[in-house]
Amino acid sequence: MNIRHYITISFFLLSQALYGQDVEKPLTIGQLPPVFHIGEYENLYPELYKAYPGFLLSVTNNNMNAAFEKWLNMIYAMESHAELLDFDIKGLKIWINVFLDEKGHIDYFQYFKKPYSKNINDKELEAFFKSFIGQFKMEVSAESPFNHSGSASFPSFGGKPLEANK
Repeated sequence: MNIRHYITISFFLLSQALYGQDVEKPLTIGQLPPVFHIGEYENLYPELYKAYPGFLLSVTNNNMNAAFEKWLNMIYAMESHAELLDFDIKGLKIWINVFLDEKGHIDYFQYFKKPYSKNINDKELEAFFKSFIGQFKMEVSAESPFNHSGSASFPSFGGKPLEANK
């Protein structure tokens, strides 16, 4: 191991020892941050999925085209929000889990950058996602909270709402 790797690893371990102890882990889903990485807080996943039991597909009466349209419209809205903020997400490739209330507001947004994704600073990306979920509302009529998982790549090369087959 060369000296640069040794110093980098030592610095990382020291920073974890100094700063990692003060961070309190959430004990309930109500204490979860609105945006976090897939894989974080795994002990709360059963509670999270219990609180958001529905699925986007069931919210759209099992209409695959309508569910896909709603998902794509969310991706397009995310891209528009990035352009509005002049935040460059071109090249970003992510897996996403969203947990929405009955009115279509996102309560929790989990993400994980895919391999070969553009490397965007996590703090900046999380700030962007927080900003996005603060203003986004999916047009749905649900009887209970629901969740959906999918992926997104930017640019989306879309941007125009689709019309679901009727």
